[in-house]
Amino acid sequence: MTYKDIRREIELYEKKENEAFMIYGDNAQTEEKKLLFLKAKNRKDAAIAALFDFCKLYRYNNQEEDKEVKKYFLKTVEDYEKAESKKEKLDLKEEFNYIYGKTLLSVLSLEGKDKLKLIKFSEEKRRQHLLIDKIKRNRRDSKSINSLVKNVTSNYEKYQSDKKSRKQDYFHVGTSKEDKEAYYNLITKEEVMYFLLLGAIKDAISYKKEKFILNKELILGAFKGFNMQNEKEDRFFDEDAYFLSRNGFDTYESTFERVYDLSSEYEEKLIKKLNNKIKKEQ
Repeated sequence: MTYKDIRREIELYEKKENEAFMIYGDNAQTEEKKLLFLKAKNRKDAAIAALFDFCKLYRYNNQEEDKEVKKYFLKTVEDYEKAESKKEKLDLKEEFNYIYGKTLLSVLSLEGKDKLKLIKFSEEKRRQHLLIDKIKRNRRDSKSINSLVKNVTSNYEKYQSDKKSRKQDYFHVGTSKEDKEAYYNLITKEEVMYFLLLGAIKDAISYKKEKFILNKELILGAFKGFNMQNEKEDRFFDEDAYFLSRNGFDTYESTFERVYDLSSEYEEKLIKKLNNKIKKEQ
């Protein structure tokens, strides 16, 4: 295959993915449309991966190394085509390996100007993908911080409102000051949720700053610092609040992971938005 053939083939994979996405995205979504989109995306991803890997890993190989790489992927391609001819059921991973191997064999066969043109084409594709990835990440991060801010502030407002309303309640004559204070300070479900979310956010930012590697053990260790799980049952307003204080790890973990995954830009936006919202309510 020539450089033009390879470029045309890759652009065809991209076109087919876009068409499948448009069909899948209409109002009448079906499993069949979803599968067609996943297949088209899988093929495009495989071809692009082979193109990028060629530029990153294989473009400077010597002839002996090239021979070994070609030998390996030639077998992958042949095995797939044999299975396909026998009408055997093949999954997305097998098809990915086939398209990847087929594309890589084609680009490894290029020489001279065609090889240089392909490298230039690959670098341009890489820039496009990085830009698209950045746009997608920004959208995802923006949606994530808006959801977090809404969740934190709504629980904060509710628990503060509940606390104020309890101060308007009447007590029997002779109720001690201590009993009144204990009642005012009962912990509601919203208060537990507020401190659970806020703790996860602060801990994730702190641990990320220290460059800890994210894993389950790290989050479990951080969760031990959530003090409300150690409060006695009579400190809580009702059973829901007490239950959440003892079973809030899943919420803490998912919040921790979301914040840890934010870009530094959106991490700063999250802190700023939370500070503004909470100060406004205080």
